[in-house]
Amino acid sequence: MVGSTSKVKISAIEKSLYWLNPIDQCVLIKLVFDEIVSTVNPQPLGLEEGVRGALHRALFAQMRNPGESVLAIGIENFVDQEFPDPSWFDRAAICCLGPDRLMEVVITEGVLIPNNIMEAVYRYAQQKTVGQLLCQQYPSVDPHDPHIFLTRSLKSREGCLILKLVPILERMLRIMI
Repeated sequence: MVGSTSKVKISAIEKSLYWLNPIDQCVLIKLVFDEIVSTVNPQPLGLEEGVRGALHRALFAQMRNPGESVLAIGIENFVDQEFPDPSWFDRAAICCLGPDRLMEVVITEGVLIPNNIMEAVYRYAQQKTVGQLLCQQYPSVDPHDPHIFLTRSLKSREGCLILKLVPILERMLRIMI
């Protein structure tokens, strides 16, 4: 059960599971995607707000399937700083909840955000995301995956998610299966 209908997040989860599930070891996995509001700002600031959003999505995804052996996944993108560096980075918190409240949280690698975009995030009181603000300035930017633009195609948000999803899903599924 995934607490999101974001195409980038769905694709990252599907590709991660495909990578973990070779055809000769076929395990039937039913994926259910459900839009769950994270209860945090559209552009969360800081690790705490990012993890809180991911945890909320995972908890509510799990609660929608009571009594089942469900692996619930919540993903929340957020921006934060690496102190003492004043630079801002776009990251994602990934929260996986298994049966018996088994929980694991990981954070993706950060992608540097230009200062003028962060100033706009503050100007709009966190109601517009980094992707939306970049798209306003550069219409060719995908607002759901600004990593491609920010890294000049070296990284994608989906790729950053997959790098963290594969090991966390492998650990969780090994316990569940």
